[in-house]
Amino acid sequence: MKKPFFFMKMLKKNIVLILFLLSVVVLFAISLYRNLNVGKSDVSFEEEEKTLCEKEGRYYELQKALREPEKVCFLQLANQSELPPQIGTLKNLRELHVTATNHIETLPPEIGDLHNLTLLDLMFNEDLEEIPIEIYRLKNLEQLLLTNNKLRDLPKGISALKKLKVLRLDNNHLRCLPSDIVGLYNLEDFRLGGNNLEMLPPGIEALKTLKVLSVYHNPLVLDQTPQDFLSARYHSDDAKVWKEE
Repeated sequence: MKKPFFFMKMLKKNIVLILFLLSVVVLFAISLYRNLNVGKSDVSFEEEEKTLCEKEGRYYELQKALREPEKVCFLQLANQSELPPQIGTLKNLRELHVTATNHIETLPPEIGDLHNLTLLDLMFNEDLEEIPIEIYRLKNLEQLLLTNNKLRDLPKGISALKKLKVLRLDNNHLRCLPSDIVGLYNLEDFRLGGNNLEMLPPGIEALKTLKVLSVYHNPLVLDQTPQDFLSARYHSDDAKVWKEE
């Protein structure tokens, strides 16, 4: 009679042990699942935020944008003769397009307050003669588009734009470039055509990430430029454009 009793007692102990081990395994699995999905949740949140910005954060009127500064992610303007200092209140702005139909002559220093800006498009203003030094506070800027303006020079400090990948300065009045421009080590697309450049800054051959270099219609003095850098990048004298295949 003792054997069944002993057997039942051992079975009961084993069941308790088994249930305990199962609970440990379940808790471990839940913890692992949560840890594995932390990254996914963050990514989903970022993607959701970006999608929401693309859908609801696009503005085409300056005054409306200034009334709702925290919502503005994208701003495209037309028929503007100037940008007010209040432009610096658009802290979430990622893209600013002030092109073609505008006649901007100067930019307010407050442009440097747009710390989330990744794209600044000022092409074809035609009256823009200078860029304020504060522009180089835009640490997240990836594209700076200044084609077809009246720029004669760039202020020093451009090398602060470490994330810059696209710099378009074609069809301006540039005679020289700041020496620290060679510090843009992420630059991929560099357009300089249609200026008055006689030489490129020393050290430009260090820009290993360049995929497109355009220097057409410049009075370049070839003995003042790094030949080993340029020789393989010119298709012809009248179309000095190199594009990596």
